[in-house]
Amino acid sequence: MQPILSMIYNHFKTKCLKKGKYTKNKIIELDHIVINLNSLTTGKVWKILMQTTNEVFFEVMGNIGLITLNRQHVLNALSHSMLCQLEQQLVLWETMPAVQAVVVRAAPGRAFSAGGDIRSVYENRLQQNVDFRQYFLDEYRLNKHIFHYTKPYIALLNGITMGGGAGISIHGSYRVATENIVFAMPETGIGFFPDVGASYFLTRLPYHFGFYLGLTGARLAYNDCYALGLVNTVIAPNAQEQLINMLAQTALENTHTIDQIIKQFSIPVPPSTLWMHQNEIDVCFSKNTIEEIINALEINANDWCKKVAEVLKTKSPLSLKVTLDELKKRRKTGV
Repeated sequence: MQPILSMIYNHFKTKCLKKGKYTKNKIIELDHIVINLNSLTTGKVWKILMQTTNEVFFEVMGNIGLITLNRQHVLNALSHSMLCQLEQQLVLWETMPAVQAVVVRAAPGRAFSAGGDIRSVYENRLQQNVDFRQYFLDEYRLNKHIFHYTKPYIALLNGITMGGGAGISIHGSYRVATENIVFAMPETGIGFFPDVGASYFLTRLPYHFGFYLGLTGARLAYNDCYALGLVNTVIAPNAQEQLINMLAQTALENTHTIDQIIKQFSIPVPPSTLWMHQNEIDVCFSKNTIEEIINALEINANDWCKKVAEVLKTKSPLSLKVTLDELKKRRKTGV
């Protein structure tokens, strides 16, 4: 049985045994879904997975712990439950010698993760539910754990990767993107600021690209992400399963082994289009205030700069000032 079929088989078997609906010929019935596990094909598996209520799946597959985000109907927005489950599973796998590395990916769809479930946080706040504070505490604790994780943590970034989605990927030891990645930190557009440790990785990007990304919320394609170092490698979207299988079947005794496996799947990356504006970004986004940044953009002869100035004017003024202050402090202190 293929590994992914084994995952769904064990998931449904566990649930159905509790309900008495599992039979020896591997035909199961759960939540109005009738499945003959003997006739499953990989193409049908994801459709079944997405009909379940599970927001995230965990599986030990050979030498790796495999995480699958399964909330594509909301672009894998991270619910509080998902954050807690991720943290608990990472703690468990860290103690298991059989798990030599962790891989996180998303079920097929448009997103790896579009970020935190801000809607539920907002609704909790309206209801004066103190739990909304706990959401951020648990999210930031998870981000920190991933950054300090004692085993290789490999994020497969296929599709939209924004906000909280960056928090559970960029801090890992390997960021493997596909040509479908769309990366952004869009918080200033919703009256927030780039959190999840973003001030750490944004201020470590070359020149003032991190300031540009954090303030404008600009969306990056795979070639821009690679050029800036946000991702280590780019692979074809259809190579993800092969990469996972090879990692699972190989003794991952050191990082060199993982490097060589991932390298086998890497594809050529064209030059970054954003890098063409490196000089303008460095000159304009090195200013001390938002007003000075906008003015520098407006007086620049480059039409691209004028468009960026207009974008900044659509963002929350307070969010822009808070974000700039945070980035300047982190760049100065280096922590």
